[in-house]
Amino acid sequence: MEQHNFQDLGIMYADAITNHPEDLNDAIWRVKHYLDLITKAIVDHIIKL
Repeated sequence: MEQHNFQDLGIMYADAITNHPEDLNDAIWRVKHYLDLITKAIVDHIIKL
């Protein structure tokens, strides 16, 4: 799993909508996907506590 923090996600999203507006749906999907991975990792960590 790739490691990204929220700043990375924001930069990726800003780059996508600024430089590649034709790929906006893909950029939105990618950010949502990474947020889902982050959420899952947080939940898994909490469960292990």
